[in-house]
Amino acid sequence: MNSDKIFIKDVYTVQKFQNYFQPYVKILIILTAIAALFTYVVRRTYGLLGEMINPYTSILMIITATTAVVFLPYILFVLYKENRKGWILFLTILVIFPSIFLFMFFQFSMFYNMAALIPTFLYALFCYLLKSQISEWLSEYYGHQNRMEQKRLKEERIKNGLWD
Repeated sequence: MNSDKIFIKDVYTVQKFQNYFQPYVKILIILTAIAALFTYVVRRTYGLLGEMINPYTSILMIITATTAVVFLPYILFVLYKENRKGWILFLTILVIFPSIFLFMFFQFSMFYNMAALIPTFLYALFCYLLKSQISEWLSEYYGHQNRMEQKRLKEERIKNGLWD
């Protein structure tokens, strides 16, 4: 039936990853939304309010970028260990290439303009999509394990003559 379908290879690693990744994604989305709001406020209001908020926007962008740099190897480790090449390619195309391009184009002034929001939004989008997909992987895995256990119990009952 579903015997040839690829399931999780190391459920412990994926479950542990999900336990860390879900709160991280929630915090990442909140930080990204606040940074976008601050950037919008700075661009719309010139003067004192914009000058007061602008340093906080830069700090939020640096914090978000730092968490991405720290957490990205762990994401790649789990995806590589699970042999999810499509997700690795998706990460490369959606996050890494645009980030490298924008960094080369804007260089170190990237944290002072809105160009920093593009890779941040793309990274947050990738993390959100991956978070939902990991939940689906785990539910499929546990569903498959449940079906296999039910099948084993049924065969055991038939073998012992307990089947009605």
